[in-house]
Amino acid sequence: MSLTLDVLARAPGGLRLADIATQTQLGKTTVHRLLSGLVELGWVDQAEDDGSYVLGFRPLTLALAAVDRYSLSRLSASALQHIADVTGDTVYLSLRSSADAVCVARYEGDFPVKTLTLSVGERRPLGVGAGSLALLAFQDDAVVAQLLGRNADARARYQISDATLHALVADARSQGYAMNDGMLVSGMSAVGVPIRASDGRPVAAVSVAAISSRLGGTRRLEVANLLSNAVKDIHSRLQASVDFSTLGAG
Repeated sequence: MSLTLDVLARAPGGLRLADIATQTQLGKTTVHRLLSGLVELGWVDQAEDDGSYVLGFRPLTLALAAVDRYSLSRLSASALQHIADVTGDTVYLSLRSSADAVCVARYEGDFPVKTLTLSVGERRPLGVGAGSLALLAFQDDAVVAQLLGRNADARARYQISDATLHALVADARSQGYAMNDGMLVSGMSAVGVPIRASDGRPVAAVSVAAISSRLGGTRRLEVANLLSNAVKDIHSRLQASVDFSTLGAG
């Protein structure tokens, strides 16, 4: 297993099963069995388009190493800290990892009531929480259906039905941002916006969490606009330094 992970760690653009078998000198059947288990655990992601495999974001040390390699945390830090300073609330950066979202950075504002509902390194099934929902909602319909099937067991503990998620996906697409209105913690809400790859795929998301009374009506739209503007800034910086094709596979 470690040999397979080592091979993938040296190939950020991903490898096909046959290439992994060649480099590890293991049989294809053995490699396929190992990869299936690693994908299930979130250690490895499989791309929908060509079936290639890339290193995932679990455990946290792998997540942070991958994020540093892609420079996402560094390039987004100033924009996200600015949002935390302006709103006074908590800002999160999440990255897609297979059928989950991984929190890779958190910035705290100065409002006295904190909404620290997500820790750096924590994983949630796609669709659970505003950033995670933003990563799910703006995928193609076929991908959404596939992802909901893959993380159904993981979502069960949150008691969020497929019907509810489909409604939230529709709302997010209509509004242009994802909204978690007390879905996870009563009295706590959040707004999320995706960061897209050059082909339109959501590969990361930024979100703002606050007590629900601070994310109603006009202020919700103001926060969503702040996030959208930050995403444009982050996207411009990433385009100059990141090969988007290697992000968010699986």
